[in-house]
Order: sequence, then structure tokens, then C-alpha cells
Amino acid sequence: MQRRFHVQVGGESGAVLLEACGTDTFPVLSPVPLYADFQGRHNVEMFLLDMGGLDSSAVIVLGDYLVRKFGLDPMQARRAIIDGLPVARESCIGLPRVTIECLL
Repeated sequence: MQRRFHVQVGGESGAVLLEACGTDTFPVLSPVPLYADFQGRHNVEMFLLDMGGLDSSAVIVLGDYLVRKFGLDPMQARRAIIDGLPVARESCIGLPRVTIECLL
């Protein structure tokens, strides 16, 4: 069995993810939030979304959104998606939930 933790993302970020990926619920790299400076605020609780299963069209849509919203250059945006897409805990609906996948 494999355990994965997932979060549902709400608000504007959730709407963009839903449009680009067909879902607003994603696995997180760790259920323990990290703290980072984000949008001019210090020590914001963040989760890193595991975006490893995205197809190239979703990566392009999300990358374009990150470029527009946060002023990243396209390579920074792509790296953020590949390394784990940061999302503020306050944008998440609830806390990470565990799912158990049986590998038969």
C-alpha cells in the first residue's frame, strides 16, 4: 500500500488549477507545511503540490499563469511546477488528507 496526502485548493488558484488540470485536488510532497516568504509576507505556511503527472498543455497553462500573476520568467515558472508548485495553506480547503492506494 502507498499513502499519499492530498489537498484541495480553493479561490483563484483552485479555479486556475481546475481549468488547467481538470481538478483542484493534488498530492503534496509533504503533509508538513514549510514556511516561506510569499507575496511580500513573511513565514507563510505553504504546501508543495506534486505536479509530476501533468501533461504538457497543463504545464503551459500553469506556467503562463505564474508568469502573469507573480512576474516569474518562463523558466522559473516551469521549475516551480516541476519542483513542487507552492500553494499557501490558507488557499487550501482543509488540511492534507491521506489516501491509501493498493498496488496489486
